[in-house]
Amino acid sequence: FSAGELEELRIQAVRCEQDAAALGDRYTFINLRVSTIPLLKILADLPAQARAIADDAIGAWSSKDWHLQHWQHLCTRVQICLYERNPIEAEQLLDTAQPRVEASHQIRAQTIRIRLLNMRGQVALLLAKTRGESALNDAERAATLLEDEQIEWAAGLSLALRAAVSWQRGLAAECFAQLRAAQQVFGSLGMRLHESA
Repeated sequence: FSAGELEELRIQAVRCEQDAAALGDRYTFINLRVSTIPLLKILADLPAQARAIADDAIGAWSSKDWHLQHWQHLCTRVQICLYERNPIEAEQLLDTAQPRVEASHQIRAQTIRIRLLNMRGQVALLLAKTRGESALNDAERAATLLEDEQIEWAAGLSLALRAAVSWQRGLAAECFAQLRAAQQVFGSLGMRLHESA
C-alpha cells in the first residue's frame, strides 16, 4: 500500500480472499475483510461498502476480548470517517477503543502506537474547523509524540501533521518546508503513496 502499488495490492488481496474462502481459512478471510478489502473500497470511492464489509467481518469474530482484528477494524472505521469528513465519529471510535487497546497491551507495539497517534492527529486536524486552536494543539501533540518514537516513518508522519497545522494557521512557508521534508523522508523509505500525497 505505502509503496503505491495499488493495482497489485488489489489483485493479490482478491486472490488471497478467494483462496481463504475456498480453504475455510477464517483467520485470513476475516483479516482481509476488516482491513485490506475495505481500504480498496475506500480508494474506489465506496465508503459505504467498505463499512459494510468491515462491520460484517468483525461481527463474525469473537467479541470476548480485544484482538488484532478489532484493531484493524478500528483503523478501517476511522479511515472511513476521515474519508467522509466525519471527525466526530472518528474521535468517538478512538476514545471508545483506547482503553481496550491499552488493556490488550497492543499499545506496546510501536507500529500500533504510531498508527494510533497519526489517526489522532488526522482527526484533530479535521476537528480544528470547529474547535480551532485547541484541536490544532492536539494535532501538534500527536506530531511531537510521533517524533519521540525515533523512527523514520513516524518522523515523516509527524512532519505531514505539522505541515497541515502550519497551513491551517496561515503559515504557508513553514507548511511547504515541512511538506518537502516529509516528502524526502517518505521518498527515502519507498513510501511513494505518502510521498505523493
